[in-house]
Amino acid sequence: MERPSAAGKASSVQFIHFPFTDAQVATFRQGGAEIVAGFTHPEYAHMAVLPEPARFRSRLVAA
Repeated sequence: MERPSAAGKASSVQFIHFPFTDAQVATFRQGGAEIVAGFTHPEYAHMAVLPEPARFRSRLVAA
């Protein structure tokens, strides 16, 4: 298998959508709350805490 990157690894970017209520969006933008994003799939499930710096960047984009 050919690997296109200099490090010998292929990269992939996946985009997912989370349907938030207006109240959830307000909490996300306010800061100070722990935000845990996750998804489940028969082959893979994952949850992660979204750190404040990432939330800050998202607030700049969404504003």
